[in-house]
Amino acid sequence: MGDLLVFVDVFELRELDMVPSKDGKKVKSKKFDKVSRLLAQSESYDTEVILDFNCQILPLYEGEKFELALSRSLYRDRDHQGELESTGEVAYFTPKEGDSHLDDYDYVMHGKIFKYAEEDGKA
Repeated sequence: MGDLLVFVDVFELRELDMVPSKDGKKVKSKKFDKVSRLLAQSESYDTEVILDFNCQILPLYEGEKFELALSRSLYRDRDHQGELESTGEVAYFTPKEGDSHLDDYDYVMHGKIFKYAEEDGKA
C-alpha cells in the first residue's frame, strides 16, 4: 500500500524543560525524572513542536537537531501490523517482522497526538 508517513522534517531543539512562571518568564522545571519536554523549530516548515519524551532513553540537548516523523502506523504497509496483547491492566505490543519504521529511528513513540493548535489557518 505504500508508506504511511504524513510528515517528516529536521527540528532544532530550542528549549528543554522550560515552563512559564507566575510572572510570565520561562524557568527551567521538571516534573518527572525520566521525562523532559522540548520545544523545537522545524527547518523546512513554519512548524513548532512541543513534545514530551523519555530523556533517559534519548538524551537531547538545546541546539541539537533531530528528525521527527509522523506516521499513521509503525509499519510502512497498512496490511502488515503487529499484535496487541492485554493482561487486563497492561497492554503489550508485539511487532511482527517486516518493513517497519522501528528499524529506521533510534527512538519511536506509539500513540495518539494529544493536542495541536492552528495559527493563521495552519495546523
